[in-house]
Amino acid sequence: MALLRKGLPAAPIQRYLSEVEEDNYQERLLKAAEQKWSRIKATTDRERKMKLFSFLLAKGYESKDIQKVMAQLAKE
Repeated sequence: MALLRKGLPAAPIQRYLSEVEEDNYQERLLKAAEQKWSRIKATTDRERKMKLFSFLLAKGYESKDIQKVMAQLAKE
């Protein structure tokens, strides 16, 4: 988990994550992705996707969830 690598203690992280509702988490992830996607400046679509993935990963979202949202954005 990225937060653990940053040196944060595991107990508060697990407590917070257990309180976050899955639907709310997905909605926030999708909203963040949509907002960032429109602002990313890149020369290729691949570069744009990489920048979005890195941004969302740095925000603490899990890679499997980011991939789902990016697939959803690609369909739109």
